[in-house]
Amino acid sequence: TGHERVLDFYFPGELIGLEAMHQPHHLFNIQALTPSSFCEINYDKLHQLLSLQPNLQAHLLQLTSQKLSSYCKLLHHDMGKRLIEFLVNIKSRMGLQHETHITLPMSRADIGNYLNLTAETISRLFTRLEREGQLSVHGKRIEFGSHLA
Repeated sequence: TGHERVLDFYFPGELIGLEAMHQPHHLFNIQALTPSSFCEINYDKLHQLLSLQPNLQAHLLQLTSQKLSSYCKLLHHDMGKRLIEFLVNIKSRMGLQHETHITLPMSRADIGNYLNLTAETISRLFTRLEREGQLSVHGKRIEFGSHLA
């Protein structure tokens, strides 16, 4: 329909398509922002494996809970805190928790779409957070202030 909606960003090792586990088809499309590869897992085989491996089942539930928790956190913050929460979450999911910077693979428009904000609002928020000393922004490279790093 021409109305694209960014529902999430995925990184290596993350599961895609959990929304379709209870039905025979996926509800959403996915678009790679960088060169990517994936491994398709048959649902019936996954279900068998989960029944044989309780630790894997617990890990899958933990991943699902973390995903829901990150969505909930975004709902309860003002715009600036939502952007910070988003960036810290992305940094963690990229495996860069101990780094002081990240290079974002997505555009400001994609971030805005995900956070239900305009690209212009995202740019203004980056400017404000940079002025406050929380971030330093150089294109897609984001340096975190000392209290966020």
